[in-house]
Amino acid sequence: MSESKNGAKWWLGSDLWSHPLRVVLPLAVINSVLLIVLVGFIDAVDTWTYVDAITQVSHGDLDQYRTPVYPLFLWLCQGLFGQAYFILGTIALQHVCYWVSIVYFDRLLAALCSSRLARWVLLIVYALHPGFTMMLNCVLTEAFSVMGIVMLLWVSHRLLTTPRLRHGGYFFFWLTFLVFLRPSFSYLLPISLLLWGGMLLWRHGGIAVLTAFCATIVISLAMLGYMAAFEHRYHVRTITAVSTVNMYQCLIDTTAIEPPEMKADIMQTIHDNGMVTEPGFPFWVEMEQLLDHYGQERLQAVLDHSLKVNFKGYVKVVLGHVLHSSGILFLHYNNVPHDGPVSKMLYKLFPVYIITFYLLLLFYAALVCRQVWKTRRVPLISVVMSMLSLGLVLVSLLGAYGDWPRLFLPVAPCALLMVGQLCSMMTLRLKPRNERQLL
Repeated sequence: MSESKNGAKWWLGSDLWSHPLRVVLPLAVINSVLLIVLVGFIDAVDTWTYVDAITQVSHGDLDQYRTPVYPLFLWLCQGLFGQAYFILGTIALQHVCYWVSIVYFDRLLAALCSSRLARWVLLIVYALHPGFTMMLNCVLTEAFSVMGIVMLLWVSHRLLTTPRLRHGGYFFFWLTFLVFLRPSFSYLLPISLLLWGGMLLWRHGGIAVLTAFCATIVISLAMLGYMAAFEHRYHVRTITAVSTVNMYQCLIDTTAIEPPEMKADIMQTIHDNGMVTEPGFPFWVEMEQLLDHYGQERLQAVLDHSLKVNFKGYVKVVLGHVLHSSGILFLHYNNVPHDGPVSKMLYKLFPVYIITFYLLLLFYAALVCRQVWKTRRVPLISVVMSMLSLGLVLVSLLGAYGDWPRLFLPVAPCALLMVGQLCSMMTLRLKPRNERQLL
């Protein structure tokens, strides 16, 4: 009897307060089961472009719209679960992978956040918030983008604190995974070169950091090779045709269109949709018609010329992106109608808008710079999170045209960790000096 009481005390007592994962992870499993059973597959605009890419990618060919990692994952799911059930199997497997990322996100919180209350709250948000978990029911790259950033942050943290050769190998895997998961993650390559190159110059980390630096070079060369192969296949030196689609939405200028037939077609498209439209089925039909009729090479040449002759117009569009995105919810709920009892309930949960994220990023970066100035020491993991967040924001605003919550979702874990660090700073300021020294 006494042993059972002691066991219950251990589970419900102070030890439980120190280990939120023991409560949050079972809740995450229950939440996943409910989402799979009650919500099921959530269809999205881009879903079937990934499904359509399975055949080409699995045969070693390059798909025009999608990089290989996610179509290969879908191909694996087809083999495991069969054609009839592979969508459901894909969703279930994404939920299982997310449980693993919850464990590593908690480890990051434990390392970076000294406030127990903040650790509990932020872990619950990451593990259970619909803005994260409902994306797991979609056949999209968002789920793996979030998990991949968490894993890359954890490996980077280990390389910066307790470097081991195996950590360099893990870094190689996760950076390759992200870069070939979605084209926007290409910005991770220059950031990684700067980070690990600087670490080598400071003679920190030894062979493990050298491995990470060499891994980044190898992945950069692989990306250049992929772009060369894409150019050979589709006659445009880029990663996917999605960049051309985004550029079309942002840059198209009728004064730069020289072929009369193309100009008439594009003018008709602009007349039907406007200069900058939201993604949707009619737009994709028209865009595919333009690409099929003229080819990506000719359309890209028109867009490149448009950028030269109307750069001011492009800057104006980008500024419009900043203003438009600021008023949108940071964590949104895919395919949930805005009018109805479920929507009204969901949109009251953690209703943070993207403008708040912009302000958080500026404030956090200013504090990091202040700390570097005062202590003459660089908090490297904080710099990494700032660079990851700022890089994705710039890539999204400069190279895309809408759907901002989906584009910014991968940096949401960074934002939560930043909040945790800021809460820790506030906690330390409130404690007496002798207690601060113990933390």
